[in-house]
Amino acid sequence: MISPSDWISPTRMVGMAAHLLAAIVCGCAWVQNKRWFYSFPLVPSLAILETALFLDAAFNWRWMLHGFLVNTAVVNGVYGQRSLPQMLALLALSGMACCALTFACRRLRGRPGAILAIIGGVFSAALWLVEVISLHATDIALQAQFGPVMVVAVVWVLTSAATAIGIYWDVQFGTRIARTSPRVSPNPR
Repeated sequence: MISPSDWISPTRMVGMAAHLLAAIVCGCAWVQNKRWFYSFPLVPSLAILETALFLDAAFNWRWMLHGFLVNTAVVNGVYGQRSLPQMLALLALSGMACCALTFACRRLRGRPGAILAIIGGVFSAALWLVEVISLHATDIALQAQFGPVMVVAVVWVLTSAATAIGIYWDVQFGTRIARTSPRVSPNPR
């Protein structure tokens, strides 16, 4: 039998708590303000992302996927040649993250809370992919100890906090606009 202390490390507990809190904030914002979010599904998308990241932290899906990729590379005899494909994947990931952030900042101009939430969401998703790609140098940096947890837990907290704070800020701003002018939606089309 595995004791809970062996199953859930402090790093995992921090990740699960951070993502669960962000998912709850996004979920509450989505339920309470559903009619304002039809033109751009920011809140439901981030709620689903944070819920998926919580479940991933709870069940270790990213490491299962990583293990599958490693086993496939070993079976095909290319495990020793993985660093170049990993670096190319990280380069492509960086480019996609930059494009997503640029698009979001243009689309959500004038909504700083929404932009902060998108930044948190994009970095959360990118970090998940960085962990799956698992380049040795990034693993060393992310798995370094920061007190009782690994550095990756601190990054999870920062990205989830950006998502939660950004959504809360955006919803508060949007609700204020809706109360003062019923014709103006906080989500421009």
